Parts: sequence; structure tokens; C-alpha cells
Amino acid sequence: MTYRFHASCPKHLEDLLEREITASGGVDISPRPAGVGFTGTLETAYRLCLWSRLASRVFLELKEAPVASASDAYALAAQVPWNDHLSCTGSFAVTASVIGKHFPDSPDFTALKVKDALADTFRRTSGTRPSVDSRSPDLIIHIHVERGRGVLSLDLSGGGLHRRGYRISGGAAPLRENIAAAILCRARWDSFAAQGKPLIDPLCGSGTLLIEGAMMAADIAPGLLRKEEPLPAWKGFEPAVWNDLITEALERRREGESRMPPLFGFDVDRKAVSSSEANTRAAGLEGKITFKKCPVDRLTNPLPGKTGLLVTNPPYGIRMGSEEGTDLPEVLGRVFRSSFPGWSVSILSPDEGFQKSAGMKADRVNTMFNGPIECRLYHFEIFSGADRKAFTEKADEGLSPGGEMFHNRLRKNLKHLKAWKEREKITCYRLYDADMSEYALAADLYQDVFGKIRVHVQEYAPPPEIDKARSATRLKDACTVIRREFGLSREDLILKVRRRQRGDSQYTRIAETTERFKIEEQGLRFLVTLTDYLDTGIFLDHRQTRELIRRLSEGKRFLNLFSYTGTASVYAAAGGAVSTVSVDTSKTYLDWGADNLLTNGFRGAGHSIVRQDSMTFLETSSDTYDLIFIDPPTFSNSKSREGFFDIQRDHGRLLSLAARRLTPGGLILFSTNARRFKFREDEIHGLSAEEITAFTLPPDFQRGRSGHRAWLVSPRSLHGAMATKPKNLYDLADLLNRL
Repeated sequence: MTYRFHASCPKHLEDLLEREITASGGVDISPRPAGVGFTGTLETAYRLCLWSRLASRVFLELKEAPVASASDAYALAAQVPWNDHLSCTGSFAVTASVIGKHFPDSPDFTALKVKDALADTFRRTSGTRPSVDSRSPDLIIHIHVERGRGVLSLDLSGGGLHRRGYRISGGAAPLRENIAAAILCRARWDSFAAQGKPLIDPLCGSGTLLIEGAMMAADIAPGLLRKEEPLPAWKGFEPAVWNDLITEALERRREGESRMPPLFGFDVDRKAVSSSEANTRAAGLEGKITFKKCPVDRLTNPLPGKTGLLVTNPPYGIRMGSEEGTDLPEVLGRVFRSSFPGWSVSILSPDEGFQKSAGMKADRVNTMFNGPIECRLYHFEIFSGADRKAFTEKADEGLSPGGEMFHNRLRKNLKHLKAWKEREKITCYRLYDADMSEYALAADLYQDVFGKIRVHVQEYAPPPEIDKARSATRLKDACTVIRREFGLSREDLILKVRRRQRGDSQYTRIAETTERFKIEEQGLRFLVTLTDYLDTGIFLDHRQTRELIRRLSEGKRFLNLFSYTGTASVYAAAGGAVSTVSVDTSKTYLDWGADNLLTNGFRGAGHSIVRQDSMTFLETSSDTYDLIFIDPPTFSNSKSREGFFDIQRDHGRLLSLAARRLTPGGLILFSTNARRFKFREDEIHGLSAEEITAFTLPPDFQRGRSGHRAWLVSPRSLHGAMATKPKNLYDLADLLNRL
């Protein structure tokens, strides 16, 4: 029998948890903020409870229904046959989480109403009821309310899964075990351990990172030390399944401990070293990790000639309640450069200036939360001075003079975008866009949720009069520069030729491989491919357009015409839209859009996918919408419509039809990439149009030949409102929400 489950985790770890769920046998996986939904058997959930290094809790979903108040939560809980789950002589507790400012009741009151419903159900059926026990209940019931939906679940975890059971001694602010495991996953410790390479924590504190690292390397299930079983008092508990999993885990541990690599922990505080040793003994790993008292400024490689992974969570002022660690980044940078050339380093810090203070440039950066504190996990590759000089000089080796000029321009672009990328946490952006006429290409960098970098290069097809050999040399130089600048393999630079597309050719498959990977943009995740089609699945120049849609969508009915892969619909849903409708002629892209919605946890009847020509949809539909996004092709002769569509000729009719589907006070956001497009207000009688391109075109698309233009269109005049001259996208959104 299969069930629907939800596993919670700290924010920004959803992709790592998704991999664990897949390995445990979960299917129909749908990541959500701070968690992942999935379908599976009880064995699937038990395996996750035993083996997950990242999950906080695992919930078995019992019932779901619309919930607009605590009274609705009572009604939802009253529908559950609680006698099937708990004995009258048992005990229970109720927890609640409520997301959204429009829910009128507190989480505590909502939990109380669920408790009342359970008690009343038992009184009606049995004449008595289980007791409430907030400390060690037999059953933990959880109610989660978000976007008007309530989900009632059983907590299978038996307590927080991050509590492994080995921590008997801790420092002032010990790192949570699942956060430590996430740091090691992001640092790719599994790859180092498989090669027998060492792990060092130079500021080990209570030893959490090293103990988690040892358990990963030795294939030790993190749940083996916990005393709690997954709800042993629950009537649905299957002890035989759980015991079989325990037997398997013990056998894997016996085998894994025989192949552990060296692990070392150092700390200036002798008490910290003692705590680490005590926790290691409690984990059953005594003798597997070496701990020593050593100030970090005196640290040297304990295995001369060997390289491996250095990983640490250094003390910082906010966490320690002092200014301790003020000069630590500088010390760490100096020690790593002098004593650990060739090593990889991963450091968790809330300090945005850590790289500058340490004198090192991170190759990758991940956002993570250490408790309530937002941090960055910096990943470095340590070069010796000579190695760094050789690596830098190699970048221009064998290039033509023009290639060196291209390299200089690329570095100039990267420097120009650096502050913006770091401030806005941009991981996918345009590197270069035909900035030099001789190098007519666009290059986009995509960093996936695991930190892997790929670059998508599109050469603008040269005119016939350009010498083909010279054009080929320039393209080769550009690709060489990009690969060297980012340390890419040949497979991670994908090259295409961009020609004018006609009809359905933009939907034509250009490769037989299917490599979709996930990227993150402004807290949301999307599936992209750089190999299968000419376009990748997301238009990077619409990054700010999508954010505007999110900020305008709360409580709105949203229509996405020519919806492509539905990225705008995901933003609308994330902004609190009560419904989204995505319309396109391509089944490929509509399926892709449905996957994008599911990837972000949006599912159900509120998010419709319609395969139809957008003009036909507007002509035949009778539904109305509060916000409509229209980003049509420049030209199309799709088989799904009679004749052809031309944006210059047909935009007036398109917008007039869309305006008929607007609710009073509704807005149309219209965009086009047609370079020669001219907006003709005389063709949209009774509509007001205000250009907002300056607000929607991001910095990486402001210098090149690509990028869109955008307008707000409405039956009411927008000129007076726009005359207030909003300063930025956020001011514009606030202004429009007040209209």
C-alpha cells in the first residue's frame, strides 16, 4: 500500500533531501520550500527515517481539505477515523504550522482545535479519550495550513531526525547534525571519502562535522543510535519492516567501518577537544577520528604530501555573543594557502565579506541557514603561489590577439556584474552578448542547485560575406577562454548557432540526449536543458519580469499566454495567486511547465495547463483574470492556427482580446523580443499602455543586443500613476498594488 508523505528540512536543502528520498524509493516527488513531498510505502518512509542525513521530520499525510480558519481545521480533523491510529489508553500531542498573513488564527489555537476534534471523536465512539502528553506522546499529529489548504499528518520521526543520539557534550553553539551533513554533501565529501582522501576540521568545536563525515564515509545510518522507532504505539506500525531495515543497516556499518579514510579535528580549546572525543565515543567511532589541541595559526598538514578536504564552521560574533573570530578569516586564508596547497576547502560563514577578508576567491557559494542565521557556504580550491600564477597565465595561452581582447572583455563583464550577482544571489546570468562585433555570440552561465557550472554559448550566424575560417577561429578562441575562465570540461560548454526561427522550429529537438537539471532563481527552482532545444527552458532576461509578476499576484487569478515552460506561472503561484492558467500549443513545453510547478510544490486544480493557440483561447474562453502575462513569439505559423502570427501586425488584436478577459482593475503585462517592434497605441482603442522596460531588464542584459521590451496595458489610464516615477521594480510593484 502506498501513502503520501512530506519530509521537512532546513531551507535551501530541498535538492539534497530529494536525492535521499529517491534513493529510499520515493516517487512522485515534489519539492516545496523547506521540504519535499513524495509517494511511497511505509518501508520507504521507515528507510528515510533511518537513513536521512538531512530531513528534520517525516510526516504521513492523512487528509487534506480547504482550511480558512481554526474551525475548518476542527472539521478536517473530525473526518479522520482516529480509532484506526491510536488506542484510547494512548497519548498524543498536536503541533501546527500556519503560513500566510491572511489566516485569522494562531498556530497554537489551530492545534487546540485539532486536539478538540480528536478528543470529541473518541468520546463519541468510545466514551473516553487518549491523554495529551506534550513531552513523550505515543502519537504526534501535525496540521499544516498554507494558501487556504490544510494537511493533517502523523509525525513518523519520533522526534527531530537531526538528533542522532551521540551528542552528550556540546560547545556554546553546536552545529545541528543535519546542517553539518548538508555542508559535507555540498563539499562533495562522498567523492573524497571514496578516494580515501582525508577530512580535516581545523576548528572542530564539539566534533559534529567530523562525526557526520565519519558516518557518511563508513555508510552508517544516522538513525541507528536513536532510541525512537517510527511511532511504535501507532496502530499502523509494522515492526517487522523496521527490524529488517535495522539488520541491513548494521551489516552495512560493519562493512563500511573497514574502509574509513583519515579524519582529523583541531581546536585551540582543550574542552572542545574533550567534547569531540566524548561525542565520538558515544557514536561508537572511538579511534576512528584523531583530535588534537592546536591553534589554527599553527596548523600544518598532518599528512605531508597528501591532499583532501578541509571543512569548518568557524565561530562568529552573532553566534558566540562576542567579537571572537574578527580576524579569523585572514588567519584561515593565510594558513590554507601556506600549508594546504592542492586541498579543497569549504567554510560556512554569515560574513558576506569573508572571501575578501580571507584573501581567497570562492569557486562556488551555497546559501544555507545555521538556525535562524543566513550563511554562505564558500568552496575554495587552494593553489600555491606558483600554481596560481601558472593557471592565470595559461588562460591566454595559444590565443590570437583578438582572443586576448575577448578574454579582457569577459573579465570586465564579470567584474561589472560581481556586486549585483552577490547582492541578488544570482547563479544563472548572461556573461557576454556580442559586446565586440568580431565575436558575435551570447554566453550564459548556469549553476545548478548542486553548484555545478555549465555555459551555454550561442553563436549568431555570421552573414555570408564573413570569412568562415576567421569566424571559426574567433569562435574557438571564445570557447577556449570561457572554458579556462571557469575550469569547464568540454561537455560543460554547450555550443549552438542562433538563426532566425520560423514556425515551430523553436520546438524542434536538436539533440537526442535528455539532460534536464535544476537551477535556483530568487528562491524558486526550474528545470532547464542546454542540449535538447535551441532555448533552455528559461529566459534569463525575464528574471525581473517574473519577480514583478510574483509581487503583483497575491490573491489574483493569473493567465499566462504563450506560456512556454510556465516559469511565470510558478512565480505567480509563489506570489499567492489563487489560480494560474498556462496556455501554449506545445505539449513538450506544457509538460515541462507542469513539472516546474510540481518542482516548487504547486499542484492541483488551481494550476491549469491548456494546450491551445493563445489567440483562439482568448476568442473562446469566458473566464476573466486579474493579471495576464503575454510574451508572444515574433513570428509563428503554427499548425494549431489558421494563417500565421506576426507580432507587429497582430499585437493590437491580441491585446484587445486579452483586455476583454480582464476583471475590473486588471492588468496586462506585455513583452516582446522583436528588435524592430513598434508599439501602436492607435490599434488598442480604449487601452492605456506604459512602457516599463527599464524596470524589467536586468543588468546582465542591458549592454548587449538581446533582451526584451515590456509594457503595462490596462483599460484605465496608467499615465498619472507612472508620473510619480517609481525608482525601481519594487516601487513599481507597490505602486501598482495600491491602484
